[in-house]
Amino acid sequence: MSDTRTGHIAIDLGRRRVGIAVSGPGGVALPHGVIDGRDRHALIEQLARLARERDADFVVGLPRELDGRERRPAADARAFARTLERVSGRRVHLQDETLTTAEAQRLAQAAGRKPRDPIDDIAAQQILIEFLATQR
Repeated sequence: MSDTRTGHIAIDLGRRRVGIAVSGPGGVALPHGVIDGRDRHALIEQLARLARERDADFVVGLPRELDGRERRPAADARAFARTLERVSGRRVHLQDETLTTAEAQRLAQAAGRKPRDPIDDIAAQQILIEFLATQR
C-alpha cells in the first residue's frame, strides 16, 4: 500500500536531543536539524506542526540490539510513536535504526563536522534512507 502523503519526517529519538530528517523531491533524505527532546509534549506538538506544513507521515527509529532484541529504549520509541500518531493524526512507521549512529558519525567526520557537534539529524537521515529503500 502506498502512502498518500507527499513526504516523510524521520526521527532519531533521544532523551535530550532529537534528530530530524525530511524527504525531499525524488525521495531524497535530507537532514533537517536537531531539536530539544526533553519536553515530550512540546516535541510532539512541534513535530505535528511540521508534518502538517510538509504534508508528511513519520518514520521513528526503533533501537534494537545487534542480535535484534529490543530493550527499554525500543519500548520508549514504540510508546512515543503511538502518542505521535494519536496526537498528529499522521501515520507513523517504525524503522530499525541499528548502526545508524555509527554511520552518522562516519558521515559527519567525512563532512568536516567537529567531534562534539550533534549528529542526530544525520542519524535521522540514515533512518529515512533505510526506510525509503524498503518502500521502492
